Amino acid sequence: MVFQKPEQATWLINLLVVLGAHVVVHIDKKCLPLFAKMIAQQSGREEVVFVSQPVVVNWAGFSQVKATLKGIEAALSAWPSVRFIHLMSGECMPLMSFDEMEKIIQADKSALDFIEIARKPQYDWRINRYLIFGESPKNRGRWHNLMFKRVRDVQSRFRPRSNIPRDEIYMGSQWWSLRVEVVRQILSLPNFDEFCRKFRWTRCADEHFFQILYARLGIDFPITNRRYIDFPLGAGSPRSLNLEEIVLARTTGHFFARKVPLEVAQDYWAGTGGLVGAT
Repeated sequence: MVFQKPEQATWLINLLVVLGAHVVVHIDKKCLPLFAKMIAQQSGREEVVFVSQPVVVNWAGFSQVKATLKGIEAALSAWPSVRFIHLMSGECMPLMSFDEMEKIIQADKSALDFIEIARKPQYDWRINRYLIFGESPKNRGRWHNLMFKRVRDVQSRFRPRSNIPRDEIYMGSQWWSLRVEVVRQILSLPNFDEFCRKFRWTRCADEHFFQILYARLGIDFPITNRRYIDFPLGAGSPRSLNLEEIVLARTTGHFFARKVPLEVAQDYWAGTGGLVGAT
């Protein structure tokens, strides 16, 4: 899922293919002109598919989930026999080849999916309030955010929405790795379309949607999503990682790092901790 930094996105796509992956790219619709050169360069490669009808993506809006679902649909259509789907941003980076990831998974077998799931009641308001500014491109603006918070707080005087029971509200990082068989089970859950409609007014739906659906499958929760990330308390986005941090992340069992500047990613894969040359 990308919306900026086409040079880094191009480098990452090439790396992912070298490491043994097939790649589906969803480009935020409003940013398509920025990626025209990359699309021209990558189109026609059998390992790379661009989502044909991308959506306009707004931070904290349900559009992020819509983009993910479109990417999943494109992946399952292009490569029905694929075993895993790894959700990544343009600033995520794999720390090893996908063959090595699978060897680690098969050798351990204590967990076959990697998704962060937790009950954090302090964030239940994202689900059980009507967040009427959920799809605004100004979501991260100071005044818009202030207005959002005031409307949210006014609603706290009234009965919460009854769209999802509170004991079923889970949350976690947007980025995950799931077996395709599990993804298909999620998409086949009863009343899936109705569930999507219940998220229409949800804040940060991307941090709840798949967590709640995974929990409904009745599978034991994974311990980790195998992603190294440093999200400072109170910050709106994770901190950029340096080379030493991502080298350490690999040694501590992580499959991916987020988020990694291009020059740091290139240094890693050029030989300082990486396993193959950069492309």
